[in-house]
Amino acid sequence: MSRNPLVVLLALLAFCLPAARGQNGKPKAPADTTVGTVKRAAPLGLSLQAVPDLLYDHVNLPNLKRGQGVVLGAISADSPVAGSGLRPHDIILTCNGTVVHDGAQFLRLVEAALPQQSARLTLVRGGKEVRMRAHFQTAALKGATKPGGPPALNVKAEPLEGGKLEVTFVFYSDSKGKLDQVTCKGSLPEIQAQVTRLNEMKRIPVRVQELVDVALKQIRELKSP
Repeated sequence: MSRNPLVVLLALLAFCLPAARGQNGKPKAPADTTVGTVKRAAPLGLSLQAVPDLLYDHVNLPNLKRGQGVVLGAISADSPVAGSGLRPHDIILTCNGTVVHDGAQFLRLVEAALPQQSARLTLVRGGKEVRMRAHFQTAALKGATKPGGPPALNVKAEPLEGGKLEVTFVFYSDSKGKLDQVTCKGSLPEIQAQVTRLNEMKRIPVRVQELVDVALKQIRELKSP
């Protein structure tokens, strides 16, 4: 496995579990899992690209500086940002006060804001700087957790020094009526122990605990040489 910085992002649904497991019982990495790159189809349903150099020369705005910003491409209908007010070709400059430098960073900022269901954005649209609050749709996760329906889970894993990881699990909380998340840090055995304690404390809903186990197995396989 490469030692370069990487980001692993997974989206899991309960009805996908049989397909995710191979014949030997081990889960296969899902097709939309992305390591160390910006473009991915899930879980946010966004395509992003760098700002073309010529725009820095032709759009004279004080906050559009070379090396900053990211261009929003296609938005899938089931994306949390669908209906948020964002449009294809918007150039995102800041998210919740943080300057956006690339697509991977913007995805992390949006995923961190999902539990709050909104984010403050500064963007360029039609050659003008626009400030807005984007409201995220959580219906896809919420609908999947209705009684009798499959639970859903978003997972983000980022590397730390010493081969350790920071893993964030995002799921819909019936008790809170909105998205919730928990974060674990350490080696994979340490993270597994933290997850076990969270399960015992009922911090992670019972209906998504199996998905958490599958996600950890997939991350373990991705880290294997």
